[in-house]
Amino acid sequence: MGSPRAGPEGKLAIIAGRDALPRLIAEHRCAAGLPYLVISFAGEVEPWIEGHPHQAHRFEQAGRLFAALREAGCGHVVFAGAMERPRLKPWRADAKTVKLAGKVMALMARGDDGLLSGLAGIFEAEGFTVIGAQDCVVGLTCGAAVLGRHRPGEADRADAASAW
Repeated sequence: MGSPRAGPEGKLAIIAGRDALPRLIAEHRCAAGLPYLVISFAGEVEPWIEGHPHQAHRFEQAGRLFAALREAGCGHVVFAGAMERPRLKPWRADAKTVKLAGKVMALMARGDDGLLSGLAGIFEAEGFTVIGAQDCVVGLTCGAAVLGRHRPGEADRADAASAW
């Protein structure tokens, strides 16, 4: 995977879902001696997290999460790993979550990509810099190249351009 010295030098909050990606980022930060904090949510805690600096939070308490990230000195945030859309418990919502509720509900109607992009915007509005997982681990993604035996034709390139 390359050098573990990828990503910001400052403290990184890893918003961790399931699968290998959040663990990979945490292990690279740890190996590089770079500061990080793993954030998990109720129902999404993976066993590997116990070996890393971490905090558990509730989806309904965005204000508490943002305050905890500031207090921990996290300036950058990365979303990593799969996560199910939670069944929210409105009675647990803090004031910040109540204020964001309408915006988040609208984002949920935009599909997974719209929701994730919108949540990144919310974190940025709170003063955090959201970065991609590819910015945290050198060699996580490959460069532009033909990765198979068959070179794409004009129709394939047109399809790719349309998808982009």
